[in-house]
Amino acid sequence: MSPMSWFQSAIRPSLVLLGTAVVLGTLDLVFACTYWNVRPSRILQGIAAGWLGGQAFRGGSATAWLGALLHYAMMWAMVGTFYAARRWVPVLTRKPWLSGPLYGLLLYLVMNLIVLPLSAAARPPFVAGWVLSSVAVHVLLVGLPIAWASRWAAQPGSLVPPGSAVS
Repeated sequence: MSPMSWFQSAIRPSLVLLGTAVVLGTLDLVFACTYWNVRPSRILQGIAAGWLGGQAFRGGSATAWLGALLHYAMMWAMVGTFYAARRWVPVLTRKPWLSGPLYGLLLYLVMNLIVLPLSAAARPPFVAGWVLSSVAVHVLLVGLPIAWASRWAAQPGSLVPPGSAVS
């Protein structure tokens, strides 16, 4: 196996997926900070509260860093799960414009109906605007990019996304 083919088959997909997780995790964090008009550390402490409960808000930067680690690890798991599932369900990467939004909606439901209720975090109040905008963000800015990035990462021999113009 040549070095380039090894790169394209192993390293390149990992870099694409890791980069996707970092970008989407950051966009999700910016969205939450903007919507609630709070510092990122406060949102990240809220994520750490899933493990630590209310003590997370008294932990300073240490619990914010824990929240960041958890946040990006969850996004990496979301990206990796979709990428792995595409081997058994090929339509996921054949029709990313359909599978991505559906996956984003599934992620929203899993996080809010399973993960959050099982966590040590306090139940947030119901805010219709937050719910509607969160669903839209998960569908359009999380699920859809995950599907397209997975499709790109799965393309053998391509260093550019499908459909990109190369001169």
